[in-house]
Order: sequence, then C-alpha cells, then structure tokens
Amino acid sequence: MGVGIKYSGSFTFNSQLTSVAEEVEKLTDFVFNQLNINGRKLKEKREFLKILLLNLKLSSLSYKKITYSRDKNYFRSIPERYRIPFVSYHIAVQVNDAMNTAGFTKSYKAFKPLTKKAKARRTMTTPTGKLILLLDRIKPNMIEESIRKETIILRNKEKKEVAYKDSRNTIKMRDELQKINQLRKDLKICLHGIPKKIFEEHKLEIARFTTEELDKVTFDIEGKSSVINLRKSYLHRVFNVNFQSGGRFYGATEQTLKRELRAFLKIHDGKTWRSTKTLDFQALHVVLLYARLGIAYKGDPYLILCRKNKKMRKYYKLLVLMCINAKCDKEAIRAFRNKVSKKYPFTYMKEFGKLEDKRIQNCIDEIKKKHPKLIPFLFKGMGNKLMYIDSKIASKIMLCMVKLSKNCLCLHDGFITQRREAKHIINIMQEAFKETIGHKPQIENT
Repeated sequence: MGVGIKYSGSFTFNSQLTSVAEEVEKLTDFVFNQLNINGRKLKEKREFLKILLLNLKLSSLSYKKITYSRDKNYFRSIPERYRIPFVSYHIAVQVNDAMNTAGFTKSYKAFKPLTKKAKARRTMTTPTGKLILLLDRIKPNMIEESIRKETIILRNKEKKEVAYKDSRNTIKMRDELQKINQLRKDLKICLHGIPKKIFEEHKLEIARFTTEELDKVTFDIEGKSSVINLRKSYLHRVFNVNFQSGGRFYGATEQTLKRELRAFLKIHDGKTWRSTKTLDFQALHVVLLYARLGIAYKGDPYLILCRKNKKMRKYYKLLVLMCINAKCDKEAIRAFRNKVSKKYPFTYMKEFGKLEDKRIQNCIDEIKKKHPKLIPFLFKGMGNKLMYIDSKIASKIMLCMVKLSKNCLCLHDGFITQRREAKHIINIMQEAFKETIGHKPQIENT
C-alpha cells in the first residue's frame, strides 16, 4: 500500500489541523517513540508531530506533496501575534528530519533561487508506504480544523505577515469575525448528487476537504453520489500593506472547491439537506470603478467586447481584471498569458488564439475603445483598493446573516445560500451594496 503513488501538486503545511480522536493520540505516541527526538520542548515536538501526521494523512488521500519552510529567517520573521508555540524552525526541522530518517516520510529538497527576485521553492514531503499503513488508523472524520490564532492578518508588499498595533478598527473587525466564525461552527455543508464521472475526475480534490471515506461513497440508479460531508472551516481576513487595502475573507472550504463541484453543494438547515444557489455581484470591480464616476453601470461589460463570440467573454473578463490590477500593460499581458495557459491549457488556442503580445494588446485596445471611461483606472494597481471595498460589502452581508442566525458561504464577490432563501439574501446583498456604493447592483443568480 502506498507503493507506486504518483504525487501531483502540493499544499502548504496546515498548522490549523487538529483532532481529539483517541486513535490519533495513540498513533502520535507510537510514532513519536520510534523517532530519535531529544532535547527540550518534547511536548511541543509531539504536538507538531500530531499536526504533521494529520497533514500526511491528507497528503496520502489527495496524492499531493506537503510544502514547508526550512528557512531560519522565515520563522524568525513571523511576528509574535501570528506565532504558534509548537511551530518553530528547530521543532519543524528536527521532527521532519526524524520522520525522514525513520523511513516514515520522503523529502524533496528545496533549491536556492538563481536571482534575488526569484522565490525559493519550499521543501516538500510525502508519507512512505510504511507510514500510510499506520495512517489507515486515522479516519477522515477524525480530522478537524481550528480557528486561526490571529484572524486579522496584515502583509507587506512581499506578502509576508507583519506586526501591527491594534486599533479600534482592527479590534472591531476581529470581534465581527469571531461572531461569523462562531456561526460557522454550526454550519454543515456537503456535496451531494455528483455524477460518477465528475466524482472520479475530482476525487483527489474532494479527499482533502471531506470527512468521508470516499471508497464508501455510493451512487444511485442515475449514477449520482450519496452525501459527502465536508470538514468545517473558518474565515480570516488578509490586508495588504495597510488596512484600507485588500481585506478579503479567506480560509473557507467553499472558496477552494472548483466551480464544477460547488454546483453540488448543499447546506443543512437543522432538519435536512437543502440545495443551494450561487449569487454573484456581476462584474463587481468594473461596476465599482464606474461607481467612482457616479455611473450605475448596467449590463455585461465583458460581453460587449466579444463581437458575438461568447466564448471570448471569459478571456476578456480575465484581461480586464489584469489591466485593473497591473501597474503597466506589460505586466498585464504577462499575467494574462500565464493565467490563460494554466486555466485553459487545452482550449485557448481554438477559442482565443496564440498568446502573443500583439494579439493581447489588440484586446486591450478593444477594452479601451468600448470602456473609454475606465482608461484613467487601468494599469494603476487598483485591485487591492477594490478588494477592500468588496470585503466591506461582504462583511456587512455576513453580519446581517449572523443577526438572523443563518449561514451563507462567502466567495469574495458572491455568496452561496440555500435555494429557498435566495430572494432574502439578494435583498441583503443589494442593501449592503447600496449602503456602501450608493446604488443597487446587478446580481447573477445561478
């Protein structure tokens, strides 16, 4: 078991994983006694091992490698408010090395960047067949996720977490998040009715987030899956450089799931599973820019760029957002090319054509032609400012739901809610938007 597994992709070591299951404690003690670990802080090292084993269990289920840092400077640079006592350089390195030496894991060493601007690749690790046999004792429903120690995160231009002094605003935001996360403790979501073909295509992705043993999932006569419960997850906010930039909510399972799977999400209302609807603010950032000019934009700003070729809409949508986020046209072109080649590797040639600078520049010219009033906002790095505005709207919506003791799932510029409550949520979304921007938005209902 475990021999011949091909690991594809990776995920970052998740220090929020936890478990109260007796089997997990027993396995942690057994493995810990097999390792050559000594010195001080043995309690903390055992706790780190426990979290590592939970990560390795998810690695074995999803066939993804775990990345972690072995850089002393990385750990030293973590401000006190974000630090977790049992996650330090010496503990992480000693425990991971001991696991590797004992034959429980296989490590893939990082490499140093060739230039100062390049990022170093983190060390990666996977469980060996020897450990996978032991990890079979840990069932997916034994793994839980805890709320972060600090839920209001500030990052610098290099995307590193930095220290800050609390203000009335940060204290208020943290208190609001606590209320939102408290409500999420009662949230139950699942995937249900997934056609077998889609299930098989996304099985490894589902494995990271479910509390079910996927080999035991059944399918009805129409080939649709039984209920697949998803692990509880909690939100935190990430600001960039200052507290008027960024601020979006992250950490929720529903945000990580691919669109194809989100279509099968259901929410439990305390009695039964309810089907869901996704409600999106249409072209949110474009609408926010027009609002700065006092214009309540109506219609689809991307579709008018397509010249009757609707397949081009998704490409224009990406390019418009790149032009808003980038600080120059070359940066936008480069970002667009990278995104499209990864997101639509098998279809972009037929639908868009070659990703040449001239071809992309022609599309940028078309954007300027059809949206001349947006020209002053392009290539100004407006993305973080707009994300701050949409995060304020999202916060108002979720706090309204807290007052009603009802959960909705946050997707940054949209929400997933029970189908039967969609009309009510649309009203809340419209009022939150109007209160922030000054007019009611267009909402896509899928």
